[in-house]
Amino acid sequence: MNASTPLAIGLILVVAVGGLVYMQTRNPHPLPTNPQMVPTDAQEDTTLPADSTATTTPPVVQVDAIVQ
Repeated sequence: MNASTPLAIGLILVVAVGGLVYMQTRNPHPLPTNPQMVPTDAQEDTTLPADSTATTTPPVVQVDAIVQ
């Protein structure tokens, strides 16, 4: 092991850690890559009809028999 080996190992570590930090700051959340797991405006819940509003109330359930 000559005198330049620790310098080479240190340089490789500095470049590797710097690259990881750079990639995480450029793209902080690279996962998930599955497009079905990424919430987008096109994948919102579209189960309601187009003419309904967001202020619809849930259906009222009437109980005809009193349980004794």
